[in-house]
Amino acid sequence: MTGAPASGLAVVLRLDAAAAAALAPVSAGLPWPPHLTLAVLDSATPEAPLLEAVQALAARWAPLPMLLASLGRFPAGTCFLAPVPTAALLDRHAALLAALGGATPHPHYRSGAWVPHVTVAAEAALDLLPLPAMLDAMELVRFPPPVPVARHALGGTARTAFRPQESHAHADPRRHRPDRRAL
Repeated sequence: MTGAPASGLAVVLRLDAAAAAALAPVSAGLPWPPHLTLAVLDSATPEAPLLEAVQALAARWAPLPMLLASLGRFPAGTCFLAPVPTAALLDRHAALLAALGGATPHPHYRSGAWVPHVTVAAEAALDLLPLPAMLDAMELVRFPPPVPVARHALGGTARTAFRPQESHAHADPRRHRPDRRAL
């Protein structure tokens, strides 16, 4: 949730388990499992309409494949992996912004300024690229610290169980690493 206000709400898309496991070595110590943030709103944003919008969009959206293809660094020093910005990803961002009603996202998450990214803790993530991933769930998260408000699998199946600090300590990232020679 790079560029976020001191407290508020975020709407994020979570990466599938295989991609999250592959990123475990470079996301250890971050406050939330690997995700792509669609919007960040300040703490004055009413939660109920946002919950309704998240649930409605998650029910309509199927999981979205993406390819994390490059490594970047924001001016403040945060490292990130950037997906190939497909029309489908940009359309989802636009649909969420339209569903916010009168709520205004943080300037970094507005149309024309949003940089789709997955925050990582180290430049060593470059060795993992390219990394195919699937965005398979949408969450509403209150922060700080990150606390789940709601999670919905894309395609409409609500998830009620939460594991906010999912541990990938035993995952072997080599199992999920794409063969770079084949690309």
